[in-house]
Amino acid sequence: MESDIDISNIDDSAIEKHRIIIENKTIRGLESAREAARALYARAARAAAINPPHKRVGRGVHRISAGVGST
Repeated sequence: MESDIDISNIDDSAIEKHRIIIENKTIRGLESAREAARALYARAARAAAINPPHKRVGRGVHRISAGVGST
């Protein structure tokens, strides 16, 4: 199968330039993903510090009160 695109006149420096651009975009993407993961982890850590797992009220878990007015 023959291609309609003639690549014989493409300069090696142009190929290298585009390879570097793509590589840089990939690195930036990985860095932003890493930053997003750090932010998510920090948010989860703050949430756990504010509302520790043993104090959460959910399915089958009851908050332990001081006993004042509780039944």
